[in-house]
Amino acid sequence: IKKEYILPVVTMRNPYTWFKSMCHNGYAARWKHRKSEMGCPNLKDPQEGGSWNPVKVLYGEGREDDHLSLAHMWNDWYGYYLKEADYPFVALRMEDLVFYPKETIRQVCECAGGKIRTDQSFKFIVESAKADSPGHDKTTGIYEAWIKYSKPAPAMGGFSEEDFLHSKEALNRTLMNLMGYRHPPATD
Repeated sequence: IKKEYILPVVTMRNPYTWFKSMCHNGYAARWKHRKSEMGCPNLKDPQEGGSWNPVKVLYGEGREDDHLSLAHMWNDWYGYYLKEADYPFVALRMEDLVFYPKETIRQVCECAGGKIRTDQSFKFIVESAKADSPGHDKTTGIYEAWIKYSKPAPAMGGFSEEDFLHSKEALNRTLMNLMGYRHPPATD
């Protein structure tokens, strides 16, 4: 299939909820951190003079990527499309898929030149879509996701003051603004 015939859809996630997810399950990313919330994401390493805490990602095909920190990994992963993609793509927020699935999917479908089927009603996947995927929470279906993602962001995203300030320093402002993401409040 020619890449001209494909419309990639990139689903982005709020960096602060993504940090929590990565702290719980880092997948192929490796960096110095503890899984407790106050020990993660550990963006800078005080034992290394306060320099960024590097993240190495090991992919199955033997490729490795290095990032200055977990925040920089978020920037690099999603920012690639803004900087490097020489083809059309759609970027959408995971939160919009959670709260407005029908509307979001309709817009993506129309953007690609398609139409939503009208011969049947829209079907929500109520159970966890990751139930058979190792390392994922099998209990988070659509209702649990609505509850989880509708809660207001805790002060400093629930992280240490250091990680909160380092994330504000590191996260790509352009990408954050483009996707409508804001830093959590510093206080409740």
